[in-house]
Amino acid sequence: METKLTMESPTDVAAGSMIVENLDWAPEEEAAVRRKFDFTITPLVTVLYMLCAIDRANVGNARIEGMNDDLNLIGYRYNILLSVFFVFYLAVEIPSNVILKNVGPRWYLPALVFCFGLVSLCTAFVQSYPAMIVVRALLGIFEGGAMPGTAFFLSCFYKKSELFLRMSIFIASSALASSFGGILAAGLSHIPSWGTDAMVISRWRNIFFVEGFITLLVAMVAPFFMPHGPGTYKFLTRRQRYIAEERIRRENISEGEAKVTWKHVQRAIFNIHTNVCAWCFFCTNSAVQGFGAFIPTILREFGWTSTEAQLKSVPPYVVACFATIILGYLSDRLNKRGIFMVGILPCSIIGFSILRFSANVNAKYAAVFLNAIACFGASSGFLSWGINNAGSPAVAAVAGGYIVMVGSAGGVLSTWTYLSKDSPLFHTGHTINLSLQCFCFCLACFGIAHCIYDNKLRAMGRKDDRIRGLSDEEKLALGHRNPEFRYME
Repeated sequence: METKLTMESPTDVAAGSMIVENLDWAPEEEAAVRRKFDFTITPLVTVLYMLCAIDRANVGNARIEGMNDDLNLIGYRYNILLSVFFVFYLAVEIPSNVILKNVGPRWYLPALVFCFGLVSLCTAFVQSYPAMIVVRALLGIFEGGAMPGTAFFLSCFYKKSELFLRMSIFIASSALASSFGGILAAGLSHIPSWGTDAMVISRWRNIFFVEGFITLLVAMVAPFFMPHGPGTYKFLTRRQRYIAEERIRRENISEGEAKVTWKHVQRAIFNIHTNVCAWCFFCTNSAVQGFGAFIPTILREFGWTSTEAQLKSVPPYVVACFATIILGYLSDRLNKRGIFMVGILPCSIIGFSILRFSANVNAKYAAVFLNAIACFGASSGFLSWGINNAGSPAVAAVAGGYIVMVGSAGGVLSTWTYLSKDSPLFHTGHTINLSLQCFCFCLACFGIAHCIYDNKLRAMGRKDDRIRGLSDEEKLALGHRNPEFRYME
């Protein structure tokens, strides 16, 4: 069938938006649009977030390469450093996503990456514990918007049934970053000393300098490839831009261009399902962040050298990366979320049980694999699940930030789960994480039951009173409370 394209106005012509008299398109056309996103948008944000994860977790690698001694990190000072980062990290997540929704991602996301890369590079020149506190606070401010911002950005390009796989790819990049981080740290720490007599760069300082410098370079290039949205992406034809924008608009119950208001904040925060996902993410993220900061130390306590511990930390993260992507693929294919979360969490329950109660080093190392697989995979799943069930793009922007904010509180907890006084067995830390994984499993089961029950009530018309007497615009504004909306189970 012939399709006639007409342009709306000079402004719309500049933006490349169109009115398409034939509103239908072939599945092959939509698949072509999706493939372009898969080969451009997803790899771009994956690289940006991977750099974020490297710059965040390299403090754990630096710790066993001389940072502890150089900065006199005695007692609980290292734990305080980690806590300061996460306190500022979680404080900016919702405001950052509101800014992103209202001003657009093209310059905002790369600017965040540039700033935390600069802070990471400057960490190489830190000479004291108080100065390290300051740079960790700054790093938290700039990195806090990266994860929720990337998650929301992807939700603007992919339909609900496509989102988990792409989100699992960028979340898995943090696992890949941790594996690269171990390899890079082992190599960079052996670079010969350089710099000036007043400021010698060596060992752990090389880790921060080189990784921060790479982040700066990538951030400066990113804006040339990042669009504001699917309707303005220069790598699509005019017809494809229409399809890309329209397919997302049709799936969302409310207006995609709405500015974020206090009403959207309330809809996100007081949604039962958003809170289920947020607190599940709290549990899994506590383990993920604890691993990033402490796994080199934990592995070294197995009796390995610092270099061996760095290298031994790589395989679990690589396996977790592939497992997370596979989990996302299967979840999107079946258009289900909760059952996959409930199915993967027993791995971390078993893993932390082994770490807590076994004395066999090989069994404990195998447990690290199980924990990495479950915690990384479930983290991406809960974030995707919460955004899927937000009800509208404006609410999704807040929900994504809220979920990551609550999850970051788990990051704060993780900084106090593994204390030096508990070395080498770390029974307290393993017990805390085991308890959190059990709680997460139960909460995820409740989340599935809530979605199924609420969807049945909506199908029976038991919630139609919410829209009686409302105009079409008011119905759309209800978001997830609209009886026509269905939760993804």
